[in-house]
Amino acid sequence: MEITNKKERGLFVIDCKCDYDPEKPRGGTLIPSGEMIVQKGNTITIKPLLRAGFEIDEIKIDGAIKLKKDVYEFKNIKKDHKIRATFKKKK
Repeated sequence: MEITNKKERGLFVIDCKCDYDPEKPRGGTLIPSGEMIVQKGNTITIKPLLRAGFEIDEIKIDGAIKLKKDVYEFKNIKKDHKIRATFKKKK
């Protein structure tokens, strides 16, 4: 999603996606998901939604692996962010 002069207009992109293996069942999603445009200074909350029998495998925010939590919050947004999730079957 490209918005002309978005930074000058105080707008940033939060890109939430799950990485799926097409050979395996989808274990969950992020709510909300996709690309969202947010106003500078706003807060957005992202929540993993798991299917029965699955758990979070890995969460990356801006390329860095993060602790597994129920909620991820971006506060006082001042730049674009990416959040990626993978899920695995519970043992």
